[in-house]
Amino acid sequence: MDFILSYKTDKLKRMDKIFSLFKIKCLFKLFTGFYCPGCGGTRAVYFFLTGHPILSIIYHPIVDYTAAVLIYVGIRRLLNKKYQPKNILLWLVPIIIVVNCLIKNILLITGHDVLTYHF
Repeated sequence: MDFILSYKTDKLKRMDKIFSLFKIKCLFKLFTGFYCPGCGGTRAVYFFLTGHPILSIIYHPIVDYTAAVLIYVGIRRLLNKKYQPKNILLWLVPIIIVVNCLIKNILLITGHDVLTYHF
């Protein structure tokens, strides 16, 4: 079990080095000191595609939500060709983005930077 944990930790450290090489600074964060609504999105996509859905949710939950909605709507469309998605699926997107941004910035103010992990 320790081997698996150390492997994942090493993998995350390498990924952090890669991101630091190609990191584009967020202008919103540079000017205000706070996270913008999109901060963490690229890392969330990376973690989602590499099989770490929990880390993906932590960095930006909209990635996992979008994947879940696409799967749900796709299955419903396969079963019923006339299926039309409900508007609530779309209205949840801005709500998730705003709540995510608020939580990350509140945690940032209290000294818990969730977009930076420490090993």
